[in-house]
Amino acid sequence: MKPGIKEIFLVFLRLGLIAFGGPVAHIGLMEEVLVKEKKWIDSESFLDMLSVSNLIPGPNSTELAIAIGYKLGGVAGLLAAGTAFILPAMILVMLLGLLYVQYGSLPQFAHILTGVQPVVLAIILSALLRLFKKTVKEPLSVLLVAILVIWQLVFRPQEVWLLLAGAGLYFGAKKIRPDTTLAVGFLPLSVLFLTFVKIGALLFGSGYVLIAFLQTEFVDRLGVLTSTQLLDAVALGQVKPGPLFTTATFIGTILSGPVGGIVATVGIFLPSFLLVGIIMPFAQKLRASGRLSLFLDGINIASLALFLAVTLRLVPEFIRSPLSVVLFLVSAWLVIGKEVKSHWMILGGALTGLIIGLF
Repeated sequence: MKPGIKEIFLVFLRLGLIAFGGPVAHIGLMEEVLVKEKKWIDSESFLDMLSVSNLIPGPNSTELAIAIGYKLGGVAGLLAAGTAFILPAMILVMLLGLLYVQYGSLPQFAHILTGVQPVVLAIILSALLRLFKKTVKEPLSVLLVAILVIWQLVFRPQEVWLLLAGAGLYFGAKKIRPDTTLAVGFLPLSVLFLTFVKIGALLFGSGYVLIAFLQTEFVDRLGVLTSTQLLDAVALGQVKPGPLFTTATFIGTILSGPVGGIVATVGIFLPSFLLVGIIMPFAQKLRASGRLSLFLDGINIASLALFLAVTLRLVPEFIRSPLSVVLFLVSAWLVIGKEVKSHWMILGGALTGLIIGLF
């Protein structure tokens, strides 16, 4: 039985509160909660929607939340899931932006991250294992995942090219063998809004691409931020829960106060809501066509490969000390072996980091 809109909102609000670690971590948490715990969707549907989110510009994990909300509750579910997932980060970032304007610095989250990051990596690993069991069932899929992971790690192509290559290779192989299965500048709200709409509509790729867009628009073209202020905004995006794109909330807040924070947030996420709402009805019909379904299967395999490649790149970032190794191993045992819920794991990691920071 599908959940009601209120339940959708509350579950995605919870996800937004614990979603540390960037987009790949958010995806792992959603799989943990929505596929394994709640059983609202199955693994195949989850990967279908992940593939759609990878194929369109904007914040992938937020678009995945929006797509899942649409599948569970139509347009009302789309709005509930997307808004709830963004809301905690938006409020937190807005408050920190006001503190930044007042005091010229950000609160330090390093100790929390020390405890949370290895836990998040263990949750990602758990989600990957479950998705592999459901998706990779034949030698062709294993080979394709290996090729795409290596391609992504070595050459780092744009996600859309990797996904299309996966779809084409899988479709071709299946058709060939058909029997095989502080002081800041003033910026008018209209300019702020339109600038972030443009970024949200055009941005493919990682958070590093977002940095390039922000540098080009707000430092080079508009001249309302310094590079130091931009780096502070990006640093904040790395250490708080929720979507990285709420960096826009911080920039809007320090430029134009709380109203600016809201305007910037709406601007950067609006294209995602519109694109997912337009594309999802068509994407759900692909499964009805045998040939188009093969393309979607290939894109799903490529999405899984991309998920794995990004996870591998997170290892040296999240595992940097003997303590983090211990935290990761204990967390992996608890998440995979004992099936401890992800929100308790992240809370435990944050408290561990805070306690260690006291000594």
